[in-house]
Amino acid sequence: MSLAPILLRAQTHVKRGQIDAALKIYKGLLVTFPNHPQINTEVGVLLLHHRPAQEAIKPLEKAVSALPNARELCVCLLVAHQRCGNLKRAREVLAQMYSQGFEPSSLTQFEQELNEPPREDLEALKKMVSQQQWVNAEIAARMMVNDYPASATAQACLSRVLAAETAR
Repeated sequence: MSLAPILLRAQTHVKRGQIDAALKIYKGLLVTFPNHPQINTEVGVLLLHHRPAQEAIKPLEKAVSALPNARELCVCLLVAHQRCGNLKRAREVLAQMYSQGFEPSSLTQFEQELNEPPREDLEALKKMVSQQQWVNAEIAARMMVNDYPASATAQACLSRVLAAETAR
């Protein structure tokens, strides 16, 4: 049996929402074709959307390795690393995307997300400060600076927390 009908069967399962059945087919194919770009792409994208992001990284890395100019595939890998909290690796993927010649204006959103703390983190930190949870606020602010070392926002948050601690 050729590969095309098997891939079509897996894609039909996906369209029907039968993710486990599709993954079973794709993973079976990966036994025979471990570096096949399309199969790794399909598996990686499915895992990214339906399982913990960590599971998607290996197949997405294989797919990107085979198809380094596939922008959406690179974005999926970047997102998988970001969701896993591996911001360093996500930034490396972004740097590779720039070096591959992807349109810089299409990457600015990702650069912003990787270089500035999320609004939810900032709000959580504000709440800790307002509740005078100084130790937790300092830990959170230091972690924020560690995760976003180039962020003036993160640096300012840490400075404010340390100043508030000193003033009390």
